[in-house]
Amino acid sequence: KRLVVPQWWRRFAYITPGYLVGGDEGGELRGTKLAAAGEAPGKVVTVVKGVDTDRTNDGIANFDISQNGNLVYVRRDRGRQSVVIVDRQGQSKPVSIPESEVQEAHVSPDGHRIATVTEGVINIVDLERGTTTPLTPEITTGNKQQPVWSPDGRSVTFASNYEGNWDIYSKPVSGAGSVTPLLKLPLDQFPTGYASDGTLLFQTVDPKNGTELWILPPGGEARVWLSNGSQNNDA
Repeated sequence: KRLVVPQWWRRFAYITPGYLVGGDEGGELRGTKLAAAGEAPGKVVTVVKGVDTDRTNDGIANFDISQNGNLVYVRRDRGRQSVVIVDRQGQSKPVSIPESEVQEAHVSPDGHRIATVTEGVINIVDLERGTTTPLTPEITTGNKQQPVWSPDGRSVTFASNYEGNWDIYSKPVSGAGSVTPLLKLPLDQFPTGYASDGTLLFQTVDPKNGTELWILPPGGEARVWLSNGSQNNDA
């Protein structure tokens, strides 16, 4: 069924059983219960203030939410950014990593680890052990960005241009395995997330068609899911 989405400015995250958290241009995260068509929108409440939002118009708000409800976000101060975790009770505490220019922070499904991006390097922060470990120390060229956790939390999928194009790779967070290419297309592509069945959602950037949303089912072929100027036939 069709749902009514509030008119906010920045990216959203869905929380079971039907709540939406979104960031606005002013660095404030707000939440509301989704309303079905014909129903009055739910009350909008402030979740947290001072969240880093990109200064361009690409819709980025630097936060993430795990399956168990832990919220992770990057503070707004440029050059002195730190990562903060907030639990379901609203209790917050900073993550023990040095202040720096943190571009991204993505929390694992179980809420116990965070993948951060600083100056093109992905680090895995273990919240229980208090350790920070580079995900791909073997890659010494190019940049890495947009890390997304696999549904089981055992690996991180990311985009890198260390071989030329922006392609999609994966690596176990245990460090026991090697970097595995997942997808190489003529265009640049960037992962955005996983569905619960293991289907990878990713974006492609085409100078002709702009940005398109693709899917890569487990064991299947990559295909366009949502294209500019067209509607998704599977919706």
